[in-house]
Amino acid sequence: MKSYLSIIIPVYNAKRTLELLYLELNQVLKGLKYDYEIIMVDDGSKDNSFVILEDIRKRDDRVKIIKLANNAGQQNAILCGLQLAQGEVLITIDDDLQHPPHEIPKLIEKIDEGYDLVFGIPLDKKHPLFRNVGTRVIDLFFNMLGLKPSTLKISSFRAIKREVLQADLGDSEGFVYISALFLQGAKKPVNLLVSHEKRKYGRSNYNLRKLGGLLVQMFVRYYLFPNRNKKLSQPNYVIAKKIV
Repeated sequence: MKSYLSIIIPVYNAKRTLELLYLELNQVLKGLKYDYEIIMVDDGSKDNSFVILEDIRKRDDRVKIIKLANNAGQQNAILCGLQLAQGEVLITIDDDLQHPPHEIPKLIEKIDEGYDLVFGIPLDKKHPLFRNVGTRVIDLFFNMLGLKPSTLKISSFRAIKREVLQADLGDSEGFVYISALFLQGAKKPVNLLVSHEKRKYGRSNYNLRKLGGLLVQMFVRYYLFPNRNKKLSQPNYVIAKKIV
């Protein structure tokens, strides 16, 4: 086997997509002939998402599952998965299948070319108008805070070399935004155009209130107190169950 991959997926009320997501991921990753693990973190789902995850785990011990005690938020759920991951290359992808797993090999190809952080950017976004506007606002906010080059776009579909992370992933305090965390250590980030699918089931949890709260937290953490001591004795979430 070649270098080890860790696929990290935050899960929230995703009972209708989890099985298909797993099957598509498994098919793609087997074709790559990489050693890999899939880490799914249930962020306090109110449906039976974790029951489905347990069933998947019974069939495939490369799948590691975690259930958080309550809804800690997508960023903390991803952080939890990253802290468990063993891979040399870490890949994050959402649970709703809008970022199709078959695009993962393209991210890995860019890493193999020498880039240390790759953001998969939709060629044609299938999000509702409000979500697209929100994405644009966050991008402008990143530019304003000096967190990235203005020509670089960010996305939750991304791949990063473990070695570029500057600090222990356990050293986050209060609030963490994963893309900002990744950009702190990356020396050679790049964008990659990828396909984007329409949401098959349900509605996004993204709304105006969450966008406003996110912007306030980013402003405080990365602008007002950028050099604040980040060491914590406890993580920003509580694990209720873990099967690894």
